[in-house]
Amino acid sequence: MLYYVRNEENRIKHYARRMFAIAYSASLMLVTPLAEAQGSADLIQREGIRAEARLASCTPQGAWIFEIKQQPTTMQAGDFIRWGHPANKLDGPVLFLTDGSCLVADEAFAQLQIKEDKVQFDSKSIGDGTRIPLQWVEGIMLKPDANAQQRDLWLEQIRNQPRERDLVLLENEDQLEGIIIELSESELQLQRNSGDTLRIPRQNVKAIAFQPALLERLEPIEQLLILQLADGSSIRAASWKGDTGIIRVRTAGDNNALGFNIPLKNTRNKSQIVGLLPIGFDSMFLSEIKETQYKHQPFLSLDWPYRRDRNVLGERLQTRSKIYEKGIGMHPDAELSFQLKEPFKRLDGEAGIDDSAEGQGSVIFEILVQRGESNWQTAFKSQMIRGGDPTEPFSIDLKGVRAIRLKVEHAADGDTRDRANWLDARLSR
Repeated sequence: MLYYVRNEENRIKHYARRMFAIAYSASLMLVTPLAEAQGSADLIQREGIRAEARLASCTPQGAWIFEIKQQPTTMQAGDFIRWGHPANKLDGPVLFLTDGSCLVADEAFAQLQIKEDKVQFDSKSIGDGTRIPLQWVEGIMLKPDANAQQRDLWLEQIRNQPRERDLVLLENEDQLEGIIIELSESELQLQRNSGDTLRIPRQNVKAIAFQPALLERLEPIEQLLILQLADGSSIRAASWKGDTGIIRVRTAGDNNALGFNIPLKNTRNKSQIVGLLPIGFDSMFLSEIKETQYKHQPFLSLDWPYRRDRNVLGERLQTRSKIYEKGIGMHPDAELSFQLKEPFKRLDGEAGIDDSAEGQGSVIFEILVQRGESNWQTAFKSQMIRGGDPTEPFSIDLKGVRAIRLKVEHAADGDTRDRANWLDARLSR
């Protein structure tokens, strides 16, 4: 009888938390369009100061002008950590470029096509009739998952799969290898190793991954700016400048670089740019540093690795309906340690449960530091955080610290859906 009562109490608690999460998500759906209409977003400055800001323009020298409380503020890319978030939607097929950029095609009037070693498509953010050489394109998802969190998941699954030819993923999950001759409005032509050409109806094709040996991959650059666009595209810019309502950006690659002209606003006077993320300036994200140790103690038997810039499922990081480009996904009970090879001033970020937990999960976050030869000391410990709860920020003084450790422990109800996210976790010089 006691066992039944406790189970019933747990069921009621779980139902209450679930209803709270649903209500909370509904409230976000009401608030978010207003913020988007106003064009304001969260701006995190280098010192950790937060403010609601609207992106006003970009100067010919590449400085960004934000409006904070209706006052213009000019910032270089190294003056802020992040403005805004990636768009939480996909309007069409996605092209994944070899430099890490991705472009979303608009098929309202013309479908994406492959002809003469180029991909041709229309785009809401960078214009119609865009042409990209195939050596820059790692893959194309013709039918993206409705869940933007899972957008990049299929590419990661096949990226390391050995292959010597192009790979075609069909709607029924079958895979075919060969050389892609053409993709038209009606069919995909694939030349098999036997020399025969298959004509596959376009509606049966889910995704394409191109032959790795023919792709052009560049050396990583130290400093770049990720521009996140309203249609779900993101461009890793090596250079950028404003020019009469247009942002002219170029990717890495010198003479081989791709150039894009991005209107600051669309025809409805809404901002085309919804997020800006500087990489490699005065802050370094933890996800870019090699760990010194990772330990996970399974609650039962399933072992969970940690993920860089992804949740523990390999999906994009998303907490409270906001997608984060940078962070670390972990599962209890785990510890992740880093050795600091240079002095840093602070460790900042937020802790929260990933939205894939659907309002479930409960964890406790902890950060330990080691100064000199002393033992590990707790510098931050969160309250119990449940799915749907607000994120909990942390800011830790790193003076004299030579190592840090991220720790996640399960809280109530075992470790079910305890998908912990360390969001925007970064070191400041």
